[in-house]
Amino acid sequence: MKTVLLIEPDADSARTYSESLQRAGFHVETTATDDEVRRELAPDVVVLSLARAERSMPHVFAHGRSVPRIVLSSEPSDAARASEFNCAGILIRPVMYDHLVTLVRRVLKEVAAVQAV
Repeated sequence: MKTVLLIEPDADSARTYSESLQRAGFHVETTATDDEVRRELAPDVVVLSLARAERSMPHVFAHGRSVPRIVLSSEPSDAARASEFNCAGILIRPVMYDHLVTLVRRVLKEVAAVQAV
């Protein structure tokens, strides 16, 4: 089972996103801030909720590699800037839960394809 690290400061949103991802078959670890990320946690993908994407967004590393990030943003102009921020994807609020699940699956599939090479 793949692990998603969800960094979401809003408790209600965190619960809803987490439930959607769990129903899709993912193990979800949730935290309110990146400061609370446990060192022993080795997620397969990080979902990071922010007001807008920034260069100072946290990077999570596991097994010597940077873990792909998906950003949930409130800034519409962020939608086309995923590569600029070194993100696997950016979704703009309001986020449809099925879009989040689809994007997480796509990112994990892409990572698996790169690691297989």
